[in-house]
Amino acid sequence: MSAAAAVISLVLLLGSVAQLAQAQCPLKCRCMAVSNKPYVDCQARNFEKPPNTGDDTYLEMNLSRNRLKSLGSYSFEKFPQLLVLDLSYNFIVELHDGVFKGADRIEHLDLSNNSLVFVSPHFLESCPGIQFLSLARNEYIGKVMEKENEEKVQNFLVAPSLRTLVLSDCQITTFPPWIVSGLPGLSTLDISNNKIKVLPVISIVSVCRLITINLERNPFNCEGACANAVTKNYFIENKTKFDKNVTFCPRNVRQGCELNITREEQEVRSKCLLTKIPDPLPREQPRSLWVYIGGASIALVALIFFAMVFNGLMSTCKRETSPPPSPGSPHSRAVQMELKEILGRPDNVYKDDDDECDSDNEHLV
Repeated sequence: MSAAAAVISLVLLLGSVAQLAQAQCPLKCRCMAVSNKPYVDCQARNFEKPPNTGDDTYLEMNLSRNRLKSLGSYSFEKFPQLLVLDLSYNFIVELHDGVFKGADRIEHLDLSNNSLVFVSPHFLESCPGIQFLSLARNEYIGKVMEKENEEKVQNFLVAPSLRTLVLSDCQITTFPPWIVSGLPGLSTLDISNNKIKVLPVISIVSVCRLITINLERNPFNCEGACANAVTKNYFIENKTKFDKNVTFCPRNVRQGCELNITREEQEVRSKCLLTKIPDPLPREQPRSLWVYIGGASIALVALIFFAMVFNGLMSTCKRETSPPPSPGSPHSRAVQMELKEILGRPDNVYKDDDDECDSDNEHLV
């Protein structure tokens, strides 16, 4: 085979590969490698359903900012290797069982900014390796939880491998313990910027295994056995970001809380990561009093300083105006003659100095 023929064959082969790759990329999407990982970019393409063409090589897919409303079973079976799936900023209303069947390797799932009114507790069962889930800014999630609370649902979600759950900005008003009861591997929970007013003791026990919980921007009503002015201050001023070195209640408050929990809950609480802290808990500083005392201290120091300066001036004048030797003494006449020669001043030099000091003193007074 000639060199020219070999080159032509290579070009045709590359063209065929390119066409095959393009054919395997979902229509209207862009397929590329990001950080050496196959990536499918389908954001803002007006999709109403997930793409039904693809291959098994893509690890990440971005379907955000589309018009997705419902997801049926096996919606992503064409992408069995997906690890990261972004479905944020859509109009998804319900999440049923089996929606992610066929894409069972998903680890990171973003469902924020949707319109969820129903979430099946088992919709993640087909994703045994799921580690991150965001349901943030789904404003109906709070209503979903209220309904499930009335129906005494056992679990909000069942996902043993889940490590991080984001429920911020979901209009949540209560924190029932079953929110995390089906998530034994959960270590980070974000329920910030909701409408939670009360955090019951049983709920605290339920989140004891957490390493990080974000409760900031919630209108806590810190009253009752497990909350007082100290914890209220601690919630607000520390932005209520708790880690394994922080607790909700000081020791003396915890004792009151523990009267209301069962022995089994007490045993769980004894292993609670959130209670391993140095006692006592930092207490609220009387800031207004501190400012007042600080201002008074500054004023007192300034007063002492000016008093010392004034006293120094008076002492100087007194030294300068101390009575001279009697006029008749030889020493006095010698001193006056010497002053006349050096300064050329009249005999009443001492009287003039007295007047100057007196006028200065009057000015100071």
